[in-house]
Amino acid sequence: MLQIKNEWAPLDPFLNLERKVHVADLNQPAVSELKIEKTPEVLAGLRAYLTEKGLSPSALITYLKNPHDFYLAYVLGLREEDRLSSDIDHAILGQLVHNLLEDIYKPYLNRTPDFEELFKSWQSSGEKRVGEEMEKHFSADMMANGRIQLLRPIVKKWVADFLENEKKRAKKSKFQVAAVELPLDTILEPHETGLSTPIRLKGIVDRVDQLDSGEYLITDYKTGMVKDRDLKLESGDWLPFEEKMSKALQLLYYAVLYSRNNQHLFSGPVQASIYSFRNAKAGLLYLYYNRDLQISPEVQQEFIRFVSAVVQEMLNPEIPFVRNEDAYQKFFA
Repeated sequence: MLQIKNEWAPLDPFLNLERKVHVADLNQPAVSELKIEKTPEVLAGLRAYLTEKGLSPSALITYLKNPHDFYLAYVLGLREEDRLSSDIDHAILGQLVHNLLEDIYKPYLNRTPDFEELFKSWQSSGEKRVGEEMEKHFSADMMANGRIQLLRPIVKKWVADFLENEKKRAKKSKFQVAAVELPLDTILEPHETGLSTPIRLKGIVDRVDQLDSGEYLITDYKTGMVKDRDLKLESGDWLPFEEKMSKALQLLYYAVLYSRNNQHLFSGPVQASIYSFRNAKAGLLYLYYNRDLQISPEVQQEFIRFVSAVVQEMLNPEIPFVRNEDAYQKFFA
């Protein structure tokens, strides 16, 4: 604008410049709260989702963070348009690592892997295997993108670090791989929840190991940063929900799913952990509930009561799906 005023205007007699000052009205009325009322049609769709499709750990956490996004993403099935962004890169990283580790561990089901051999094999073939896995997700044009190519060394190093951690863990205490990428579901019946309809819980457990003690250890892989303080949970009322509870609650969810699906194998406690690829030095991070490593049947029942209370709130026609302005927005951001 200064260039137009100082250089153009003096040379053009037909150019008329006027200076005006506009002041924004700071007393604008507040934007009305964005919410979705629970009409009979909305409630019917919600009930169908809860009984047929099933509630996953990520869906539960999304509801606790932002009920509005939960309804749009999980009940209506809306999704953001895929675009090459940091969020998409993060999601793809997770999928690549999960798929590669599934392929690595599947041949070792119900036995202890030879981690020395696995690590050596990955060092020599990892680059090629990562490239092959990437080609399943990206077109030839996208594979030529420099940003996509940057994922290759990251994934290779993450898997190498993980195998190195596993090798150290196996030297301390032996274990067998019981399951990898295991899809599970269970039905919470009305007599368990106090609700009028059965509720289906579902999820995919990344890894289950059987320890020397005979107990089972559930492990969830996370590409984001996780620290040990994120996995300390105390008993009591978990509502209102706090963000710091999310990862611990997800592990409790998986513990309930695995225990209810394997009552023929065991009836005692399980353990649960997270491996954070961005915090590889920490190794496995264990869930401590009331400072106890064991997730007992009593703790699992407490979690079921918590889920029942959340679902009861979901189905309450007087409580709309409100957008939480303080939470990350999947929609209308």
